[in-house]
Amino acid sequence: WPEISKAKALIIDLRKNEGGNSSVGNHILAALIDKPVPGAAEYSTRWIPTYRAWGEAETPLHFPMDVNMLEPNTTHHFSGPVVLLTGPETFSAAEDFTLRFAQSHRGEMIGEPTGGSTGQPLIFRLPGGGFARVCTKHELLANGKQFIGVGILVPQARADVIAGRDAALETAVHWLQTRLH
Repeated sequence: WPEISKAKALIIDLRKNEGGNSSVGNHILAALIDKPVPGAAEYSTRWIPTYRAWGEAETPLHFPMDVNMLEPNTTHHFSGPVVLLTGPETFSAAEDFTLRFAQSHRGEMIGEPTGGSTGQPLIFRLPGGGFARVCTKHELLANGKQFIGVGILVPQARADVIAGRDAALETAVHWLQTRLH
């Protein structure tokens, strides 16, 4: 916090962050927000295979989970401009952070769409030594908009990709410079 508090602006780069623990991101975001921010609207599905054995439709039962709110940190607060960089390797807890950041309207999001999976994976081994991860809950933005498998759309110019430039970072720096002068 002592280093962050000295900054005039922040660029948070999650482009190659494949996740971890969402509480870490929540701790950081709490210092950036000045009002509570909702998490995802989540639900889990239960299938009852007996229905298939009876020849009935396998209608999934959806169990909604509470939308939790992230409260601002009243001790440490960074009020300068913030840019969040995302990309297709932004997954799991990093995407949870992106979801809350987007809903907070705290700053600009620049880059490519996120990977589209917030995590809570069921991990299991496959024959031959491999493993697989399957997302175990369905999450939506608090307003009900889908993002699993779609990602949170962050536009990027095609010409920048073709040129091989880090256009997202250049755009973030330019965006911040215009807000600091």
